[in-house]
Amino acid sequence: ERRLIQTQLNTRFDYISRFVFEVEDIEAVVASMKAAGVNFRNEILSGVGGKQIIAEDPSGNPIEVFQPV
Repeated sequence: ERRLIQTQLNTRFDYISRFVFEVEDIEAVVASMKAAGVNFRNEILSGVGGKQIIAEDPSGNPIEVFQPV
């Protein structure tokens, strides 16, 4: 099951909106996205709430891929 969540991050002067795709196996999803040529801004990060990575759409907008614990 994948869920789509829209979030907004408050920056110092404005907001950055992004979509968040919730996935069950982030490593498999990221591998598939990389094979399809998707660019990522970082590597998979792990925290108390789960794992996440930020991809970019063709226009450079951030898209978060998130796997909850």
